[in-house]
Amino acid sequence: MDAEQISESENMESNLSTSNLLIVYFSRWGNTNYPDDVDATTSASILIDEDTRYGTTEYIANVIAEVVGGDLHRIETVTSYTADFDELRDVNHDEMNRDYLPELKESNLDISGYDTVFVGYPNMEQGLESVLCA
Repeated sequence: MDAEQISESENMESNLSTSNLLIVYFSRWGNTNYPDDVDATTSASILIDEDTRYGTTEYIANVIAEVVGGDLHRIETVTSYTADFDELRDVNHDEMNRDYLPELKESNLDISGYDTVFVGYPNMEQGLESVLCA
């Protein structure tokens, strides 16, 4: 990095640290009924950090919060999704094709007080998750 890039990076970090930040995310972990013995070592959607399981999107949301600060908010659906990935993909495609918006759990989140909002979600092959449009 040259001096100009370092200055720009420091300026961006300074602006972020003084902003009111929100990191909102949708993760399969917390929205899926995984069995207690789910194989987290081979799953692309689950990470284990110090004996705590996280969805990959949740984990990255936490990393962002650690680096730049901000409030975390998980988007949660009323109805849990299936743990079977092939079934989940079919459900996701069906939701997208029908323009179906899943019902979300009640939340008192008010985004009007935030200057910057990071949005994280898994990529399920067809663009923006319908749960984010809900």
